[in-house]
Amino acid sequence: MPLLAALQLAVALPIYAAQTRFTLAPPANSTAPFIFNALSSLLSLWPNTYHHNGHTIVPGTLAAHTPLYHARKDTAPPSSPEWFAFDAEMSHTIMVLRGGPTFLSTYRTTQESRVLYFDGMSAAWGSTGWLDTQEVLLSGASTVNTLGVEKEEIRWMDDYGRAQRLCEWAASRDVDGFVRMNAGFEVLWCDFTSPTLQLVSQLNITVPGTPAPRPRGPRRPHPFDPDATQSRSGTDAPDFPPMPPDGPRHPFPGRPGGPFSRLPPRAPLAQSSADEWIRIASLRAFSPQRHIALDYSKLVTFYHPRLASLAERMGTMRGHRVWRDVSEADAASIAAELDEVLKRDGRGSGVDWGTVARGVVERWAGRLMQLHMLLNATTASPLNSTQVTLDVRLLTYAPLAPFLAMGSSLNASGFELVFGLTPELMGSAFERCVASSTGFLGEGAELTPQEDLLKMSIEGVLHRICSDIGKIFAESYDAASSSASLLSGDGGRAMVARWATTLQALVGWLDWTEWLRCSEVCAWDSVCTMPLWPIQMASNTDADSDSSPQTRGPWGGGAEEDDWRPRCHRLKGSNVPWA
Repeated sequence: MPLLAALQLAVALPIYAAQTRFTLAPPANSTAPFIFNALSSLLSLWPNTYHHNGHTIVPGTLAAHTPLYHARKDTAPPSSPEWFAFDAEMSHTIMVLRGGPTFLSTYRTTQESRVLYFDGMSAAWGSTGWLDTQEVLLSGASTVNTLGVEKEEIRWMDDYGRAQRLCEWAASRDVDGFVRMNAGFEVLWCDFTSPTLQLVSQLNITVPGTPAPRPRGPRRPHPFDPDATQSRSGTDAPDFPPMPPDGPRHPFPGRPGGPFSRLPPRAPLAQSSADEWIRIASLRAFSPQRHIALDYSKLVTFYHPRLASLAERMGTMRGHRVWRDVSEADAASIAAELDEVLKRDGRGSGVDWGTVARGVVERWAGRLMQLHMLLNATTASPLNSTQVTLDVRLLTYAPLAPFLAMGSSLNASGFELVFGLTPELMGSAFERCVASSTGFLGEGAELTPQEDLLKMSIEGVLHRICSDIGKIFAESYDAASSSASLLSGDGGRAMVARWATTLQALVGWLDWTEWLRCSEVCAWDSVCTMPLWPIQMASNTDADSDSSPQTRGPWGGGAEEDDWRPRCHRLKGSNVPWA
C-alpha cells in the first residue's frame, strides 16, 4: 500500500520531476533577497520608503481613463515637463497651504501611455541615494572619475532640470512619462500637449481665509545646485526644503521655536490638508498603486549579479548606493539593457512576477515572525523544552504540509520527510517547497533574460526559507518522537537556542517590510503610518501625544531603532515645511 501511494504521488507531481537543481544554495553574497524585496514591493509605499534607495527600473503602461491631478497657483496651462499626482489630496496639500489662490486641474488619459517606473523614494530630494538610479541613467557612474578627480555632485534640488533631462532621454524611446514616489506616487509627464492627455476640469479651490502670497525674492542657490537660479521658479514650483548634505539623520525646521512657530495662521479649512494626504498615503502602505501595469519581463535592476562593482555589497538595502558605488562599465551596461528592453516587442512569458513574489511573502511572513517571536520569548525565559519543541514542530509543519508525503513515508525520520526518503522516485518535500512558486512553468517556458533573473531570485529566497524551516521541522519532529531525555537539560536548551539563531539570521536576511506594523489598532481619528517625506518630517507625534510637533524619523534624528517603527498618527492638523 505505501508503494502504491508513492507511485500515485509520483504520477501526480510530474512538474517537479527535474528539480534536483534546487539542492544548490545561493551564495553568501547572493543578491536574490534584494531583487526579491524590490520585486514584491514595486509600487507600494511602505516598502519603498523603508528601502528608500531604489535600484530597479521597470517599463509599464498607464491605463486609459486614469484621473490625474495638478495643482498650481495660477490658471496658466502647465508647461512641459510637469507633475501629476494620482491622489487629489497630494496636489491639494502641495499648493493650497501656500499663500494666494490655488487652482486644481483634473486630467485623464485617453489611451494607454508608456511610462518608466523608478522604485524607492525616487521623487524625494536628498543626498542619501534616493535619486541615484535616475542620475546614473542620465549621467553615468560614480563621483570619482578614472583619474581620481572628484566629479560634480548630483544636483539634488534641481528637479525641473532633472525632469527636462529625463524627458529628453525619453523622447527617442517612446516613453510618455516617469512614475516616482515620495509620500505618494506621481507621474512626471513630458508633453502636456499630447493627445494622450485631456483636461477634464479646472477649479479654483482657494479656501476662505487663505493668506496673501509671501513675497518671493530671487531664489538662493542650494550649495549642491550652483545653477539652481536657472531652474524653473514659476508659481507651480513647490518650496520643499533641502535635505542636509551629510545624510538623512539631520533635523528639518519644525522643532518648537523653529520656523513653524513663526508661520502665519493657516486658513481653517486648510488645517486638515496634510493629514488627508497622510490618510490617503496610509492606504497605499502595501497596496500597489492603481492604474499602472508593470512589464516584469523587462525589469532592469542594479542588483543584477553581473554588475561586479555592486555585487559584493553586504548589509541592509537601506545602506546600498548606486551613484557612489557603480562603475562606468556597469552603469553603461544598465543603460544598454534598458534600451534593449524598451525596443523589444511582447511581454515575455506573461507571468505576473510581482504577484508571484507577493504570494511568497503572504504565505511565509506571518508564520516566520510568529516562530521568531516564540523562540525569542523562549530563550528569554525559563525553558520547557518539551513544550517548545511541540510548538515549534507544529509551526514549522504547517507551511511545509503541502509538500510532505507523510502518508507514503510512515516510518521516515524528520530529515527523510523533508529532504528525501526516495528522491529518485518522487523528489523531496524541500525541492517541492522551493519550486512551489515557479515550478508551474515547467522546463519549456520561454522567459526573457530579465524573467530568468526574477525566477532565480524567487527560488533563491525560497531555497533559504525552505532549507532553514525544513531543518528546524526535521529536528523538532525527531526530538518530539524520541525519549524525553533528549529534550531536557543543556541539550534541549542548546537546540532551542540554535533554532532562535537560525530564525534571527533568516529574518535579517529577508528584511521584509511586512513585519513593520503599528503595535496597536489605531483609533478612527488616527492612521498607522511610518515617516513619509516630505509631509511627516515635522509632525510625527504619537496618536496619544498632544505635545508640539517634533521632528522624528530617519531624516529627523532620534534613535536608529525607533526611526522606522510605524505609529498611530492622529489626524489633528499637521504642519508641513513649505507653508
